[in-house]
Order: sequence, then structure tokens, then C-alpha cells
Amino acid sequence: MEHRLGAWQGLTYAEIDDRFPGARQAREADKWRHVIDGGESYALASERARRWLAGCTAPLIVAVTHEMMSRSLQGAYGALSPEETLARSHPQDRLFRLHDGTVTEMVIAGR
Repeated sequence: MEHRLGAWQGLTYAEIDDRFPGARQAREADKWRHVIDGGESYALASERARRWLAGCTAPLIVAVTHEMMSRSLQGAYGALSPEETLARSHPQDRLFRLHDGTVTEMVIAGR
């Protein structure tokens, strides 16, 4: 399940700014803990990522995510601080290997 954006789901930044004046600025001021109306914060998404990772028992699991949940999974797996988690990158054309407590960005041949 992706990071829940609640009332912002499917909206552009311009639409968010129009419908919820000042909301994006409030989120940027405390991105880790800010809860979007009807959604979740990075802190909540990271806790959900930790629980999901704890339940993974298969030798190989492939998870396809977007940027926000990818950051949450990388941070939870690598036991990163909130600041380190938010600083993680997730280009849309990359794979990340989570193995032995480390997160490695995989280079795709031909890219």
C-alpha cells in the first residue's frame, strides 16, 4: 500500500495550494510528522513499512512502490533516522536491493 495522501490524493501542487492554502508549507515545516487530512505522515508510513518488513519471510520479495513509500521502506530497513530517510532518493527508473541491513541502488544495464 502506498503512502496515503488523503485529501491530497491525485491532486497537483497547484490544486493542493488552491484547495488547502498553506498546507504544503505546513507539511514542509515538519515533513516527518505532518499528517495530511485523511492521510498519513512519513512517521506513520515508516512504521507501517517496518511492520511489513518484519512479516517478510520469503527468500526473495519484489516490492514496486512510488517515491514516498520507497523512502519509508529504505529508511525502515536500514534503521535510518527521519532526516536520513527523507534525504533518500528514489528515481522512478531505479531498483533498490535491501539485503543484510543495507540498501543498495542498483544500476540497470543499458540506462
